[in-house]
Amino acid sequence: MTGDVRVPVPVELRERAARAGVPPAQVTRFRPRSWERALAFVPEACALLRDVTLTGEVEGSELDRTVERSALTDHLATIDLTDRTVVLSSFTLVVAWGAGTTNTRSLRYTPQALADPYRASGELAGAIERLRADDIVGAYRGFRLPGIGQSFATRWFALAGRVAGRPWQPLILDAHVRLALDVMGVPPSVVSAGRRTRAGAYEAYVEMLHEWAQHLRSEIPECRAETLEWLLASYGRASWKRT
Repeated sequence: MTGDVRVPVPVELRERAARAGVPPAQVTRFRPRSWERALAFVPEACALLRDVTLTGEVEGSELDRTVERSALTDHLATIDLTDRTVVLSSFTLVVAWGAGTTNTRSLRYTPQALADPYRASGELAGAIERLRADDIVGAYRGFRLPGIGQSFATRWFALAGRVAGRPWQPLILDAHVRLALDVMGVPPSVVSAGRRTRAGAYEAYVEMLHEWAQHLRSEIPECRAETLEWLLASYGRASWKRT
């Protein structure tokens, strides 16, 4: 999926990548009780929210826990995609990681997505099977869960659809990433590379970030596409200002 750089790396992103080094752990604080209430009708989807091997305590708080991106990706790399409880509870934890304690919309929309647990687990597992088979367009095109848009669909793809040793991996594409690219002079029309479907545009975005990372590694050896994704997602936040 890598090749010549069809779109120049924005100067500001290049400079940020040179200073950033390895991305931080990306730890999120969340409140298990909020998810358990929202998903009371499907308790198996909450099975991992308090798992001590995946989540950590928050000093001074008995209500909140933390979850780290790398812990999730390690866990998701080995899950049994035929185990409905594992798939649903893993997805809930991914959404909680992405939402934190401030994105209350996810608490409203995730119950819609899991209203039919059998269908939801099939959709979630099917997307990952296609991603692991290198079918990124098919995974995106075929993924349909009520209430789950591009931001959280691609979080699931990025964390659960990895294949060790593969030269490319799926990446997160959310509103923060899109805004950062647009501000840096890479609008959606450029990112999509002429592909007219949302699935094709997502594939083009993943290709572009991997191309950029490969290009930048000649001067920034530790640069990866995930580094650029994190920098773009951090645009406009305090973490962007610190990098």
